[in-house]
Amino acid sequence: MKARRSLAIVTLFLTFTGSQIHALPISEPNELPETVVIAPPLPAPFFGSDPTRETILSGDLLRTNPASTLDNALRQQPGFRLFRRTDSIGAHPTTQGVSLGNVGPNGASRTTVLQDGIPINDPFGGWVPWTRYRASDLAQITLLPDGGLSPWGTPSLGGTIALESRGLHDNPFLSTSIASGNRMPYDASVAFAAQPTSGTRWFGSLGKTDFSGYPVLRIGQRGLVDTNASVTTSRFDFGLRNTLHPNGPWQTSLRVQGWDEQRGNGTTLTTNRSRALDLSARLDRVSSRDDWSMENILFHQERRFASTFTAVTPDRSAESLTLDQHSVPSRSTGFIQRIRIPLGESHQLGAGWDTRFISGATHEHFFFEDGIPLRERSAGGRQRQTGLFLLDTWKAAQTWTLEAGARLDQMNQSRGALLETVRASGAVLKQERPPERSDIHPTTRLSARWQPTDRLAWRCDFHTGVRFPTLNELYRPFRVGSVTTAANAALRAEEVRGVSSGISFTLPDQTQLHARFFFDRVTHAIANVTTGPNTLQRRNLDATEARGLEFRATRQMTTHVTFESAYALTEATVTQSRQAPRLVGRSLPQVPSHAASLAVRARFERVEWTTQGRWNSASWDDDLNQMRLNPFLCIDSRLDYHLGPRTTLYTSLENLTATEIMTRRESSGLIGIATPRMWSAGIRHDF
Repeated sequence: MKARRSLAIVTLFLTFTGSQIHALPISEPNELPETVVIAPPLPAPFFGSDPTRETILSGDLLRTNPASTLDNALRQQPGFRLFRRTDSIGAHPTTQGVSLGNVGPNGASRTTVLQDGIPINDPFGGWVPWTRYRASDLAQITLLPDGGLSPWGTPSLGGTIALESRGLHDNPFLSTSIASGNRMPYDASVAFAAQPTSGTRWFGSLGKTDFSGYPVLRIGQRGLVDTNASVTTSRFDFGLRNTLHPNGPWQTSLRVQGWDEQRGNGTTLTTNRSRALDLSARLDRVSSRDDWSMENILFHQERRFASTFTAVTPDRSAESLTLDQHSVPSRSTGFIQRIRIPLGESHQLGAGWDTRFISGATHEHFFFEDGIPLRERSAGGRQRQTGLFLLDTWKAAQTWTLEAGARLDQMNQSRGALLETVRASGAVLKQERPPERSDIHPTTRLSARWQPTDRLAWRCDFHTGVRFPTLNELYRPFRVGSVTTAANAALRAEEVRGVSSGISFTLPDQTQLHARFFFDRVTHAIANVTTGPNTLQRRNLDATEARGLEFRATRQMTTHVTFESAYALTEATVTQSRQAPRLVGRSLPQVPSHAASLAVRARFERVEWTTQGRWNSASWDDDLNQMRLNPFLCIDSRLDYHLGPRTTLYTSLENLTATEIMTRRESSGLIGIATPRMWSAGIRHDF
């Protein structure tokens, strides 16, 4: 009944909005002011692009998306999901790991995320700070769902997401915006790109967003201790790119980025704070596909994290601290080199290497009595990951392109330690020093692409990939509600072997159709395994399998209206588990069997309108498949009104029908929820 009411509301909304838009005056093309823009070429993967296996979201599409956060904008892609359904407004940072649907979600991310070619997954935990990145600051996002060696040479278990900064790729600009809403007191930002000479470009952005948030428990279950999950984020990004010689291919870049985030996690005493500082320097040789290119990137990342966890009384009238992770510092220093060389008219050879040094530790107070911690814990270690890769793309015939690639990764884990002591006396309660480990994993990619016409392309792909456990998974325990999850220093690397096949077809009326089949088998998959009442531990499952189909369609209905749809069918199960045999045959948590999305976009002289919806079928919150999360349908809409060529008013509405989105379900009966109805309005001015 509720679903029918939601559909009825959506139908009325679409009908009313559509009628209002069609009632607007439409100018003929010759009445529009003529603006000549010479835009730089859109960014592409370093080793080549292929529409049969990737989804590209343009900057214009991102800037008019109704979602207030980048992760919610990407959820319109059915394969995209974080560890839980909660968006980055209400989610704990450690649950913001991303996966593209083929291998199951994980808080540590099974998908590699890049910003301008540099990995941005957290060095300690692998998750992604989504509130740090604004859709309006990006020129493009590319999503590649297949694991293994990516077109940037990076390794991954579950695909790659590439963010390309607007400041590096758009024409010079200066843009300001400010917005406010019922759950967002303010969002203010400024971004720019200046080119004082033909070879020099300054770029950057500065912003602050305050989300007052929303309750994360179902109404009727909240008590005196429950508050909104909220987040306040400050961020900056400044850089300089310079061409060494006029009109020459060599460029140097320097960049500094920073970010500070403070959160309330839904109760009075649960908070966390994250801080980051990123530095990078580049020396690139930029050229066309007919000449050789090179990227040399040196980067350094500093992270600081702190978080508290509590126990709440059954009536939720009081809570007490159980764990205070007061200091979790980590750092990462790395170097990446990529080279692309054309060999004759039929071969493009790619090669490179990368290395990354990671160190991190968690310092915690626990075992509280009357609010005073009696014990303390320190745990952490170091990692060094080095990889070499080679990739050849061969134009075997006019209609056939073959690709073969291999990568060799070596991971060294050292200085692992766990120490628990009594605070008052310093007496040692527990001390562990796992032995130093070194693992070597080769991965491969083989693919064939057939394109007989501009309207038809087919691709078949075989890949293997690897993901090494993070320091967080190895050493840091955590607690959610009444459930405690222990770390495991003996975790092995996850490995995937998969195949996929995709086809892209353009109909005579310019309707674009995409279909893709995939099968992935993950061995040693890291999962939170139930070991007792309200007790879990990170463990390796012998094998999980995910298979499914994905469909996408885009049609230009009229000159002004575009229709987009997508659907994913996924079956993801545990197929082998000697340590936990009762999990065999059960579905992976948080993976819906069905996911679909629809979007209608309309563009007129002064008005742009987007309405989109996403639907997920039921899924499970736990590994034993006892805690069911209900299906949901979420509708968002946004209206942009251009006052002139430089000023735009906009308003957006998320979760139009106030659908309850269940995020977690506990044995006590507590139901976690996310993303209630939210609205905001703002103004953007481009100088």
